[in-house]
Amino acid sequence: MAIDKRLYREAGERILRSASVAVLSHHRPDGDSIGCTVAVRDVFRALGKRVTAVLLDPVPGRYKSIVTGDPLEAWEAGRHEAVVRDAEAVLVLDTSAWTQLEAAASALRDVADRTLVVDHHQTCDDVGAIRLIDPTAAAAGVIVHEWFREMGWPLSAAASDGLFAAIATDTGWFRFSNADARTLAVAAELAASGVEPYRLYEAIYWSESSGRLALTARALQSLELHAGGRLAIMRLEQGDFEASGASRSDTEDLINEPMRIGSVWVSVLLIAQPDGRVRASLRSKGQVDVASVACGLGGGGHVRASGATLDGPMKCALRKILGIFTEALGPAPPE
Repeated sequence: MAIDKRLYREAGERILRSASVAVLSHHRPDGDSIGCTVAVRDVFRALGKRVTAVLLDPVPGRYKSIVTGDPLEAWEAGRHEAVVRDAEAVLVLDTSAWTQLEAAASALRDVADRTLVVDHHQTCDDVGAIRLIDPTAAAAGVIVHEWFREMGWPLSAAASDGLFAAIATDTGWFRFSNADARTLAVAAELAASGVEPYRLYEAIYWSESSGRLALTARALQSLELHAGGRLAIMRLEQGDFEASGASRSDTEDLINEPMRIGSVWVSVLLIAQPDGRVRASLRSKGQVDVASVACGLGGGGHVRASGATLDGPMKCALRKILGIFTEALGPAPPE
């Protein structure tokens, strides 16, 4: 459902009345959250605002190329909470789930009356007072672009690149089902303004570390098929990161590798966390609503792409995931 233009205006007026704005997004930032952060920071500064971008985790290496001007760096606990509380307006991008904002949750609850949210996920909590939330949007970047267009705020080259990267990465470079006519129209408008898609693609996807490739190999070595080949599960333990020299941000998109198998309906990637828990990324070709599964596990997301964090150890998380999806998928269809 499209966002009412009056709500865009209300959010815009709130920004215009504020001298300082704190911008933050979810843990484990991705292309959508980073691209939107870059665009928002650039546009708001052009409006004369003091903008502080607060990251809860470091920028993954593949997205550093779209961060122009001041670097985006992760802030330690305590420092970012003070920035959030002191800002006259706070903008939360690409999430409205408390579980994805744990490090800043206390501060955000204290400033709820002056917090705005831009999000496109189905899983929505009571974050913020003004909520630009549209689950039909392919990316938060689509909503940001429509908001700025409604306000008549011009986009710099850096902001346009950021929004294109946000949209392209969240649609699998326009391969996923969310790449609808609305999404493509926004992408075309950005390309017409001077964005060079091939240049962004090369900067993001052709600059991987050797560690990421080694981690991909280890993930694929762990691949198991269940439920008559409809469920694919991969696992990454702590030792896999040490052996490959990869970072945790290098796991992005690995979940999609088994989706190339024709029989697979659902792909699961289980990643052991330093605190002993297990992060589960879930993908579906559409036959199973993985958002409902993730919500039942305390997470959330989209029908075809979601995630949650489970109690460890790995063997317990694997057993739980197997049980849930074996029941969800039902008996294997006859050959």
